[in-house]
Amino acid sequence: MVDLTSIRSRLFAFMLVLAFGGLAYFSVREVEKAQSEIDLILDEGVVGLDRAEDMLQSLLDLRTAVISTLLPSTEADRRALARELADRLEALDRQNDRLAELQLEDMLHEDESIALKSLVDVAEDSVRQVIAQIDAPGGDVAVSVRDATAVSAQIDACAAELHALSTRVAGRARVADSEIPDALSNAQHLTVAMATLSFAIAAFGLVRVVVSRRSRVAEFVAKRAFGRSTPNHTASAEAPRLRIVHVLSHTDATRGGAIQALLLAREQQRAGHQVIVFANSRTRHRAAHATFQPWIDAGLDMRFLPMGAPQRVWMSPRSVMRMRSVLRSIQHDVIHVHRDRALLYVLAATAGKEPPALISQRGTTRRFRHVVIAVAHRSPCVHRIIAVAKAVKDSLVEQNVDAAKVEVVYGSFDVERFDPSRVDRAAARRALGIGDDQFVMLALGELNPRKDPATYIDAFARVMANHRNVVALHAGDAKSARRAEYERLGAERCGDRLRFLGWRSDVPELLAAADVVVNASVGDEGLTGTVREALAMAKAVVCTRTDGNPELVEDGVTGILVPRRKPDAMAAAIERLLADPAMRTRLGGAGRQRVLERMTLAVRVPRVEQIYRDVLAERRVAAQSSAGSGTSADASP
Repeated sequence: MVDLTSIRSRLFAFMLVLAFGGLAYFSVREVEKAQSEIDLILDEGVVGLDRAEDMLQSLLDLRTAVISTLLPSTEADRRALARELADRLEALDRQNDRLAELQLEDMLHEDESIALKSLVDVAEDSVRQVIAQIDAPGGDVAVSVRDATAVSAQIDACAAELHALSTRVAGRARVADSEIPDALSNAQHLTVAMATLSFAIAAFGLVRVVVSRRSRVAEFVAKRAFGRSTPNHTASAEAPRLRIVHVLSHTDATRGGAIQALLLAREQQRAGHQVIVFANSRTRHRAAHATFQPWIDAGLDMRFLPMGAPQRVWMSPRSVMRMRSVLRSIQHDVIHVHRDRALLYVLAATAGKEPPALISQRGTTRRFRHVVIAVAHRSPCVHRIIAVAKAVKDSLVEQNVDAAKVEVVYGSFDVERFDPSRVDRAAARRALGIGDDQFVMLALGELNPRKDPATYIDAFARVMANHRNVVALHAGDAKSARRAEYERLGAERCGDRLRFLGWRSDVPELLAAADVVVNASVGDEGLTGTVREALAMAKAVVCTRTDGNPELVEDGVTGILVPRRKPDAMAAAIERLLADPAMRTRLGGAGRQRVLERMTLAVRVPRVEQIYRDVLAERRVAAQSSAGSGTSADASP
């Protein structure tokens, strides 16, 4: 006989699951669509505005050079001025081409790009006429004066249009950014609906179990669903060893933040703590994560959970529930998250059951790109934020994060690996095909606008013009389009004396082969890890005065600081070190001493552990205080 009740129950459950899946699908699609559009505008807009700013500065420099033709000068001075104008024209032309090549959907319109290029072309033609008149035998100064005045007006018009274009682009970015709360609001409504259906499904399943008189199973389910006891965190806090979970939204172990997290986890495990590391992946198969394999081989307990694209805000409900299930299945005292994406997932996965201690790692001075990320960092569920530099803490405080919960703990390096006495400099140079008598500049880091490889290239071109026996290297990965762009620029300016090595795992050997390490970063970082590693290898460093770099590089003591986007100043600092080997030795030695005192794992690991224990103690006291208040209230008449 057919059990109609059972059929109806199963059909009802199936319909609930189907409705839940449909809402989840539409929620994910809507948020993903909005986020992809916003990410495109913001990411590409940053690059475009940087290039527009560089181009505007070039225009103003060109105007200054043209105005200088108004001053009385000898024929030799005028010819030198003509050469300077020609050089500036060449640089401006390259920048104009790069800006035109940039694809900014919904950001830089085609008609605006064409109009801007036409203005620049007119200004360039006028400047070339001035150059021709200056170079002409017996050229009339009065003619150059008239033309210089006209050209100056044309350049002013071009610069004004470029500034207006940058303002419009920035406005479009702000409009795009304002769309984020609407997208999140829509997602929130859909998520509430999904949560309601989830509860209905769970309740229906529980009722079915109880009605079917499966007492043992019913008791187990009821205990799991409603009677789960809170872990005894007091014992964990007082125990000499901790159970630590690290969550990384990185998809590979090549970025500095991922390496710092893995170094910390490895040392905590060596200290006797129970450590598990979760990394971001669309698959849980370890074979798909080659860059993590050395850490797995070293004994680190690595596991993988899908967390989506690292730069997005929307979260997959399925992935959140998977993380929630995993975190509930393992005992832990501390969850330490690395990157914003990981923090959002952990907050969602632990909703309603706050972990004993939740620590967030912050490694950049970049402002919060999304309101949801800002809210996450200000949440009372985040018990501490570890900033990798004082500059990072200052940035967080400026964005209304409570200063009391931000601790500064500098990053670290592997003392055994980055030790100049362990690396054969001569062998490293031979492997790179570099002679003993050559002076080597080295830059490390990803090829992206934040690292400003263009300034490094321009600085080397200036040094190369004055010194024949100088070579430059760059090691770091990049997207194929960006790498092609920078390689083309390097070939134009420096020929084959500048080599792009791509991503390399032999960083200590590269540093040993170098004479000077250069960092041209323009911001949105914390404290550049490659600078720390260069000083650990006792190398003289030239870096920009930005973010946390001055906390590590003291000008004239442990390195040389230069302004951002100033290739002239950078080239002058490099030439100063090139001419003074004793200074290179002195700066490198002082730099190594500083990082050994402040930025080793021996300093960092105990400091982080103390933060863990402080949070656990505070939480224990708060829980006892809350329990005491509840007892007093119950006892009152």
